[in-house]
Amino acid sequence: MEEDLTTLDEQYIEYVQQQLNNLKETERLIEEGHVLPYRVNRALAEYNRIHAMLIIEYQRVKTINNRLKKRHKMWWDEKFIEARDKLNSDRTSSKYASKGEIESQARVDNKVEHLEWEDKLDIAEAKTRLLIRLLDAWSRNERILTQLSNNMRSEMRALYVEEGTSHQGGVRRTVKRSLPSNSENKN
Repeated sequence: MEEDLTTLDEQYIEYVQQQLNNLKETERLIEEGHVLPYRVNRALAEYNRIHAMLIIEYQRVKTINNRLKKRHKMWWDEKFIEARDKLNSDRTSSKYASKGEIESQARVDNKVEHLEWEDKLDIAEAKTRLLIRLLDAWSRNERILTQLSNNMRSEMRALYVEEGTSHQGGVRRTVKRSLPSNSENKN
């Protein structure tokens, strides 16, 4: 039993690590202390693909979780009825066992299976909650990426563009900084 629990824990930890590794690459925007425009653009371009992957994985895990709950309910109902029949077989109708007594008897009679079911349900629920948290974090990441992109656009607009030296779109342009130089700051 303890060995099975360790295996479930290891599988869950491996699952969490896999989900985090899927997201890790896209969040690497900073290089040598700078956020580079091409990295922000790449992260924005990949955002929807990863978001869709998270949604699909969430739906898959949620479906497995729901199926597991249904199977557990069917198993539990069967064990409950067996325990009820066992407890009430020699009692009169006025002294039938209570629901709590029946549930306790069912858990005692099926303790190994009951614990296995509880462990499986806990892991399935933990995976579902993990994906919900990852989806929430990914939504926050979208806002950060959008803000970084907007900040970069604002910085690019801060550069003054006048016609003159480079060719872009058929027009010669020169890019000059609109920020004052050091010599201008001294005046």
